[in-house]
Amino acid sequence: MERLSTVDATIIFYEAPHRLKDFLSELEEVFGERQAVLARELTKVHEEFLRGTLSQLIERLDEPRGEFVVLIEGKETSPPPEGTPLDFCRKLLEQGFDKKSAMRETAKRFNVSRRDIYNTLLKEDTQ
Repeated sequence: MERLSTVDATIIFYEAPHRLKDFLSELEEVFGERQAVLARELTKVHEEFLRGTLSQLIERLDEPRGEFVVLIEGKETSPPPEGTPLDFCRKLLEQGFDKKSAMRETAKRFNVSRRDIYNTLLKEDTQ
C-alpha cells in the first residue's frame, strides 16, 4: 500500500464486506484523507455508491453487506512550474542537465511530448 500511495491515478480495490471497515481504516492511515467511492453490488439491481473522504465513509458504514469496489483518488500532483516549458527546459540546461534529461523532465512536468520540446529547442538553435 505504501507504494500505491504515491500513484497519481485512481486506485481500485475489491474488498469483502467483513473486512471493509478495517481495510478503509488502513487506507486512511496510509493514504491520508483522500476522496473515495464505495461501489456496492455493481451491475446488480441494488447497486449503490457512497462518496466522501475515507473517514466519512468509515463513519457511514454500519454492517456492510454485498460485494464492494473501493475507488480512491490518486495522489495530487504538483502543479506545473511557472513559465513555459521552454523556459523550464532552459533552466534545467543551465543547472547542468544534459539535453535529453532536461527534455524528459520538462515533458513530464508539463505533460507534453518530448518531441514537441525537442522541435522547439531545435528551432531556437537554428535561429
